[in-house]
Amino acid sequence: MSWDPLAEPVTRLLAHSLNLRSRRQEVIAGNIANLDTPGYTARELPFKEVLSQYASGGGPLFLAKTHPGHLTPPLAAGLVENRGEPVDLDQEMVRLGENLFQFQSAVQLLNRKLEGLRTVVEGGRT
Repeated sequence: MSWDPLAEPVTRLLAHSLNLRSRRQEVIAGNIANLDTPGYTARELPFKEVLSQYASGGGPLFLAKTHPGHLTPPLAAGLVENRGEPVDLDQEMVRLGENLFQFQSAVQLLNRKLEGLRTVVEGGRT
């Protein structure tokens, strides 16, 4: 019997959360970069909805990989929504800080999970 600790649901959820946080950071950075672009409207990645869909097993649709040479995208396309409002720099900076804090929290949780697995593998020796 083989056991893959990286395939555990909690580990996978944390890994998916980190991917979403990273993608959300890109979206926010794009909003800030386009602050002065005429006609540009702010975009958002609805993190909670997307992660909830993933956790419930009803995640977003991914492209079918029908050839070994196809690349697997880190996230499904179409997750980013247009908020339809101009970019507000103050709001974007708040979103940026919040997202960074939550990314770091997920990294710490994942580290603790992996340290716990390491302790088990090493027989409780530290």
